[in-house]
Amino acid sequence: MDVATGIAPRALVTILEQILVNGRRATRGLPDLAVLPGRACHLPTGFPRRLSESLLLVEVKGPGDSLRDAQSVWLDRLLRSGTQVEIWEVKPSAVV
Repeated sequence: MDVATGIAPRALVTILEQILVNGRRATRGLPDLAVLPGRACHLPTGFPRRLSESLLLVEVKGPGDSLRDAQSVWLDRLLRSGTQVEIWEVKPSAVV
């Protein structure tokens, strides 16, 4: 519910239209993570260092992982609809 209320109406229409037209297969390529709206904050030792007050959709990529065509299409659709999207690259941390 928080995702539906946090996303811009135009973006929600974009997502739902694709699902209605193409069924479940339309969800292939949607971003992995939804960072729900809330108070903006600064994370001095984290990544990302800042979180915004609006919904953020994130595609998470690990080592050796690259953006697939379906993911690029969704990121473009979402950006055009006014949705904030990012690609986060994660790397293993050194074991201490």
